[in-house]
Amino acid sequence: MSAPLSQKGSWRAFALMLLFMASALPAEAGSVWLMWDSNSEQDLKGYVVLWGTASGSYTGLIDVGARTSASVPNLKEGARYYFAVRAYNESGLISAPSGEVSAVVSDDANNNGLPDSWERQYGLDSLETTSTSMRNADPDRDGVPNHLEYQRGTHPRGTEVQYLPEGVQSRTFWNTRLALLNPGTLPAKVVVVFERADGQLVTKPLDLAARERTTVSAATFDQLDGVDFATRVESDVPLVVDRTVSWDSTAYGAHAETGMAEPARRWYITEGATSPFWLFYLIQNPDERAAQVRVTYLLESGEPERRTYDLAPHSRKTIFVNSESQRLAATPVSGVIESVNGVPVIAEHAMYYDAPRKPWAAGSASAGVTDASSRWYFAEGVANGWFDLFYLLANPGNEAITVRATYSLPDGGRVQRSYEVPPRRRRTIHVNADRQLRNTTSSVRLASRDGQPFLAERSLWWPRGNWYESNSSNGIKAPGTRWAIADGESGGPRSTSTFVLAANTAAADTSVEITLMFEGGGEVSRQKRLPANSRTSWDIGEEFPGAMGRRYGILVETSGAPIVVERSTYWNSGGLALGAGTSAAAVRLTP
Repeated sequence: MSAPLSQKGSWRAFALMLLFMASALPAEAGSVWLMWDSNSEQDLKGYVVLWGTASGSYTGLIDVGARTSASVPNLKEGARYYFAVRAYNESGLISAPSGEVSAVVSDDANNNGLPDSWERQYGLDSLETTSTSMRNADPDRDGVPNHLEYQRGTHPRGTEVQYLPEGVQSRTFWNTRLALLNPGTLPAKVVVVFERADGQLVTKPLDLAARERTTVSAATFDQLDGVDFATRVESDVPLVVDRTVSWDSTAYGAHAETGMAEPARRWYITEGATSPFWLFYLIQNPDERAAQVRVTYLLESGEPERRTYDLAPHSRKTIFVNSESQRLAATPVSGVIESVNGVPVIAEHAMYYDAPRKPWAAGSASAGVTDASSRWYFAEGVANGWFDLFYLLANPGNEAITVRATYSLPDGGRVQRSYEVPPRRRRTIHVNADRQLRNTTSSVRLASRDGQPFLAERSLWWPRGNWYESNSSNGIKAPGTRWAIADGESGGPRSTSTFVLAANTAAADTSVEITLMFEGGGEVSRQKRLPANSRTSWDIGEEFPGAMGRRYGILVETSGAPIVVERSTYWNSGGLALGAGTSAAAVRLTP
C-alpha cells in the first residue's frame, strides 16, 4: 500500500470518462477481488484502488500499477466494504472515481456454512476433512454437529466439560459467579454455557492461558436476570471450575460448589432437611433428549417416598422438596435421583434457613455423588462454641451397616467412633455432642466395617444457638498428591478469608507446596510441612500477604504421602463476623 497520490492538475479527457467496475467478489477470508475495464488513454500509467466501510468515504488506498484487477487484503471478515478505482497518468494527474461497488468480506471461503474465523478459533481448520464433512462433523463427540455448535454458540471441540446445576441471578437479590482455573501447561479455548430453565442457552466464549484464573459473573448477562439456570463449561483442556451463589447486596449468605465432570444415570444426595429449612433439588439435563427422572426420598423412619419428574433438553429443573408431600414437609431426608429413560443428568441440592427479619439467612449447597463408597474423607471439621458440626450418613442398601469414624486432631491425636445406619435410611451425627470432639478442629475418615458402600456429607452451621449461616460438602473418596482450587480470595471490602484445609492420613510427615495463581497473572509459592495423622488449616491471607485484595486459584502439591484437601471461604457482612461462608472439596488432579 502506498500513500495517496497528489493531484497536480485536471486530467480532463480522462475525468470525463468514468471507469466501469466489473465486479467485487469475496475471495479468501479477509480479502475482496476487484476487476475493472481498462482505460484507453495513451499516457495511462496505472490505477489506485480506494475502499472504506461507508459509501463515498474511502480510508484505504493501494496502487496496483497498470493491472485491471486486484485483491484487497486485511479486511474485517463479515463487514461490508465500498470500493472505487481512479486512474493516473505519467504526469501524476488523477481521474475522478469510477462507479462504486460494494461487497461483504467472505468469512466462509470453503462455502460450508461455517465462518472461517470460527473454524480457526477452535482449531477446526487443522482437521483433515472436506468442507461438507466439516459442517456435519462432531469432533468432541457430544452429539452436536459443528453447524449446530456454531448456531448455538457452543464449543465444537469441548472435550473437557464441567457441570453445575445450581444457578440463579437477579438485580435485586441473587448473584452467581464462576471461577475458572487452568492449572495445566496449555492455553484453553473455553465456552461458558448457561442453560436456563426454559431451555434457552446463553453463551460466553473466552481464552484462558495456562496457569491462569478468571471470573465470569452471571450479572453481566441480561438474559439471566430473574431466572434460574444450570451451567456447563466447555474447554479443549482440563479446567477447574467453582461456583459461588450469594444473596442480597451485602452478600449476607452464600454457598459454593465445584464443577462435576460428567452426567450420570444415578445420583445420591445425603444432606437435607425440610421445615424449618427450605430444601431444593436442582437437576440439570444437558442432553439433546428429554429426560425423565425418579427421585426416591430416604427418611429417618418409615418407607421411602418416590416421585417422577420430566426435564426438557438443555434445561434445569427445581424441585421444592418441602411441598412434595405431607411426610416430606418437616423431616430430615436424603435422595436417590435416577434416570428412568436412560438420559444422564446432573444433580445437587440447596438448603436455606430463615432467621428473624432475614429471609434466606443461611444457605448451603452440595453436588450429588454418583456412587456410594465404603470409605470417605473430610479435611474440614470444627466443633466448638461457635460452629455446630454434623456428618450425614445414608445407607442406600438393604442391610444395616456400621461406619467407623477416625477423627484426626491438630496435635496428631486420634478419636475413634462407630455409628450404626439402618438399611434404606439416613443418620445425623452431631459432633458437638461428643465430649472429646466438641472443642477442636478435626479431619475424619469414615469407613464401613464390612466394606459396604454408603454416603457421607458434612454440614457446618454457625453461630451456635442462633444460626445465620452454613456450608456443606460431600466427602472425598481418596487422597491425592496434587489438588486444585479455582476460587480463592483474601481481604477486600468484606475482609474475606480463604482457608486451605489439608488432612494427612499417613503415618509419616509430608512436605506440601502451595501455589497461588492470581487473576490477572502472576504466581507465588510456599513450602509447608504437614505432620503425620493430622489436620492443618492455612489462612491464605496470612501465609501470602501479597494475596490481600486479590482473587486467585490454588495448587496444593505433595511429593510424599497423598493428602486430602478442601477450601473454606468466609467474609463479614452486615456487621457480623463470619457473616457468610462457603466450602468445597478441592479437585484431585493426581492420585
